[in-house]
Amino acid sequence: MSAGDRAPDRVVTRSPAATVLLPRFLEHRRRDVAALRAAVECGDFETIRRLGHNMAGNGLSYGFPDMSAIGRRLEIEASAGNALGVSEQVTALEICLEHAEH
Repeated sequence: MSAGDRAPDRVVTRSPAATVLLPRFLEHRRRDVAALRAAVECGDFETIRRLGHNMAGNGLSYGFPDMSAIGRRLEIEASAGNALGVSEQVTALEICLEHAEH
């Protein structure tokens, strides 16, 4: 089963501090979607790799393991220079954000 065939894990555990900061975290991830799309358009794989790296670490801290996994895959696809793979992960991030906000 691929990631697109199932609903992403919503939340595992979240600290009280992370709960307070959650709206800001999700807003930053929505901004990341726009930044990632722009970076793909201009072939800026270093920005994609950096954003993916940050997302991989922060996703778990905020209780979103699927978001963390997307970040790791963004790093991998950016390191390989794979624009299509990055675009697929950005779409997965958008889906993850939709589920996180409900």
